[in-house]
Amino acid sequence: MTIKNRGGVFGRNPTFNDVNVDGTLSIAGAAVPAPADTLTTSDIGSTVQAYDADTAKLDVAQTFTQDQIFNTQIGVGIDPSNFNQIQDSGQSYAFGKGTGTPSLTMYSANNASGRIAFADGLTGNEQYRGWLEYDHSVDAMAMRTAATERFKITSTGDCEVKTGNLVISTSGNGIDFSATAGTGTSELFDDYEEGTWTPVAASANGDASVTTSVSSANYTKIGNVVYFNCYISMNVTSVGTGAARITGLPFTNNGGYTAFTSVHETFAGSTGQGWIRPSETTLEFLDANSTSQKNISGTGTKYAMLAGSYLTNS
Repeated sequence: MTIKNRGGVFGRNPTFNDVNVDGTLSIAGAAVPAPADTLTTSDIGSTVQAYDADTAKLDVAQTFTQDQIFNTQIGVGIDPSNFNQIQDSGQSYAFGKGTGTPSLTMYSANNASGRIAFADGLTGNEQYRGWLEYDHSVDAMAMRTAATERFKITSTGDCEVKTGNLVISTSGNGIDFSATAGTGTSELFDDYEEGTWTPVAASANGDASVTTSVSSANYTKIGNVVYFNCYISMNVTSVGTGAARITGLPFTNNGGYTAFTSVHETFAGSTGQGWIRPSETTLEFLDANSTSQKNISGTGTKYAMLAGSYLTNS
């Protein structure tokens, strides 16, 4: 079909390609209005047909049925300052733009909890596997994984670990107390552990024959301080000439000669005292009120109950 510039339509079974109108297009004497740029609530239920600028063609008509408010443009690449809000009709939840610097805000009516949720799917246990939730009623922020609360920041600023442990996964890091008063060179608490150790009785020159049986031997390390205790029994079959010692402390002593106490022992004549040798893991028994080393006191069954603490660089 051909439209002549002086009027008239010619051709059998005419067809049209694209038609460009430079002036005003009228149908039955009424001008066809230009398409609106913005969808509003009055468009709900109406048939809306979009214009494709790339192909200069109209896309397939769609009926606008979403019960949402579109006051301005919303979409990928849109300036966030133009974004207003999306909400359900009851306003039980909503997303909105904050005032001042553009921001994304989520709120809910009646002091309910606001939530940003993440899901693996749309149904069943796949819904809302994890989320960040703000409880308006108590001013607290909580984090959940697998639908279980793991971590909470209270209204007073306290941080609560609800399940699991607070894990310092990088060696040398920890809890920094530098905000507290003090003159120390470091206020970083970067180590804590508990465990057992294996005490072994021996003499200095190794010529004593001793079989050791350990009933208990434990330690606690807090920072660079090691607290230890042990209760051991020994079967002494021969006595050497060297000092009575117990080796096997869990960490090397780097604090010089360090005293330990013997609550009760028959291993070296009930001295009740001794020291931990520097740069070693060895306890050495001493004569009372002196620095003279004690030897193993006779053969037979002996026992010792020891406790002390020392410094280490480990």
